[in-house]
Amino acid sequence: MKLVFVITTQTEKWFDIANAWEEAGAPGVSILDSHGLHHVNQQHVEIGPMSAFSMSGILRQLDTNSRILFSVAPAHLVNELIKRANEIIDFDSPNTGIAFVIDVEKAFGLRRVTDDE
Repeated sequence: MKLVFVITTQTEKWFDIANAWEEAGAPGVSILDSHGLHHVNQQHVEIGPMSAFSMSGILRQLDTNSRILFSVAPAHLVNELIKRANEIIDFDSPNTGIAFVIDVEKAFGLRRVTDDE
């Protein structure tokens, strides 16, 4: 099993990637809003010592500037998932995002997935 990630600043394209992954056979796709520190610093937000609660309040006031998509998928799907994401977002272009894959030792609760390793 593999964990496939896409982090992108092209926030309008997350739905296209999620659908493409689902069509390719990904057993599930999760999407998170995220805030890159560079973007936060560009908005000149004063962030001093504070609790996690107050940090989350500050982040809720900012525009979401990136999305994180991820899927736990069988190893044989990884190249297809990355290919489909790269057809939607050209990761070789600057400031578009990053895609990467991490090994998953064990996973529970997955549907339509068989361990192919």
